[in-house]
Amino acid sequence: AYCANCLSESKAPAYSPERQRIMDSHEHMFTVGLEIEINGAHGQSRLKESPLIAGWCTDLSLDDEGREYQTRILTREDFDAIYGLVRGIHTESREPDKAGGHMHLRRTSRQTPSRWYWALKGLSDQQARNLNMRHTSNNRWCELIHGDYDGKHTAVNGCHENTIELRTFARWDETTAHRLIPALEW
Repeated sequence: AYCANCLSESKAPAYSPERQRIMDSHEHMFTVGLEIEINGAHGQSRLKESPLIAGWCTDLSLDDEGREYQTRILTREDFDAIYGLVRGIHTESREPDKAGGHMHLRRTSRQTPSRWYWALKGLSDQQARNLNMRHTSNNRWCELIHGDYDGKHTAVNGCHENTIELRTFARWDETTAHRLIPALEW
C-alpha cells in the first residue's frame, strides 16, 4: 500500500496481454524486464511517456527525486530501443551510484538461479566491470553466494515466482549505456 503522496508518484507495471500470449506460446523464449533506478533529479516525463516503460515508483534507497522504472517485457528486438532510452538518461545526483539496475529473466526449465550463479561466477572482475556488474566488488547489495538466491542482498534473487532477478548491475544512464547491450546479449 502507498500513502497518498507516493500513490501519485507510482504506476503499477501494465504488461501487454499480446506479449504475454506470445511468450506463453514459446516455452523457452528468452524475455527480460529491467528495473532502472535513477537517483536524483532527471527527466521523469520522458521516461514515464516512453512505450518501453510499463511502470514506475519511488524507492526508499533513492533520493526524493529518484525513481525506479520498470520496463515492459523485452525481447531481442527491443534492445536497440531500450539502449536509446537509457542513453538519454541524465541525472543531477551527487550520489548516482546509489542507484542500481536489476534484470528480471523469465523463469523456464533452462533458466534457474543456480545456472545464473555459475554464469556470474565464471566472469572475471574485468569482464564483470565491462558488463556494468558490481558483484565482484564485495557490494553488500549483490553478494554472489552459492545456494543463497533469496532476497535483495544477493546477486541472483530467486524469490520471484515467474522471474529470476539479477541484482548485480550498477546504474544504467548516459554514462553506462554503452554497457547495456553487451549485458543484455551476455
